[in-house]
Amino acid sequence: MATRTQIREAVKARINAFFNTTFSYAPPTIYDDELPAAAIYFDDGETERTFDDRRADTDGRLNIEITLRADSAADNIDARLDEKSNDVEAQLRADNTLGGLVDYIARVGFSYDRDQETSIASINLICTVNYQDED
Repeated sequence: MATRTQIREAVKARINAFFNTTFSYAPPTIYDDELPAAAIYFDDGETERTFDDRRADTDGRLNIEITLRADSAADNIDARLDEKSNDVEAQLRADNTLGGLVDYIARVGFSYDRDQETSIASINLICTVNYQDED
């Protein structure tokens, strides 16, 4: 199994309990019955190989996108997103090596996205993951 796949699956296993659905990829669509949902996927990464190709250090950018639907117009969806993101981050901090799979994983940024027409909102936790690439 590719290292990136193992990383996505390891994160999924740690945060799955907080969501109705947890994807280890970026789904094209998330349906109402899947909410609250999390999607775990890489955007990009950079690999440095030693001159003899024996070691490949990779820094990847992993996204953990949390998606919720507002229950009502008065629903403070940002606060609910923050609660879910705190749960996720606590799991990552509890073992930032994912059981020795990576050198470390750490959140380095975030971004919110809100759709006023559908009352769906998300927060994307942007993480850096440093690991030895075996792919």
